[in-house]
Amino acid sequence: MSEASSEPTTRAMRLRFSSSVTVIRGAQRHQVSLLGKSFELQGGDTIHVDRAPVFYIYGEVTRAGAYRLEPGLTVMQAISLGGGITPRGSDRRLKLRRAGADGKIVETDASLRDAVKADDVIYVKESLF
Repeated sequence: MSEASSEPTTRAMRLRFSSSVTVIRGAQRHQVSLLGKSFELQGGDTIHVDRAPVFYIYGEVTRAGAYRLEPGLTVMQAISLGGGITPRGSDRRLKLRRAGADGKIVETDASLRDAVKADDVIYVKESLF
């Protein structure tokens, strides 16, 4: 709702990973489905949208950092998002760190075709030659 007008306004929101948001009204939390019936917002409402899932890439890439995870993303595409491999890096020396079922971090060799999951860490190692 705009301060200049008492008429409610409608805005379309496009979320890729969540079909609901949390609306906090006073001391109550309301889980609101974006696909269900409309929920009218009131002045003073707070809307909480969960953080989009991310993955991390570092080592011999041009732009190391955290990036938003897109559905179906592969290690090759993740490297591309990181600006590509530097001249010192190797696409045959990739490591993937991922939380196992017990919550402990497991490091494995990665291939360019491996799927990337939320909170994965990709390490591009230096070439041997």
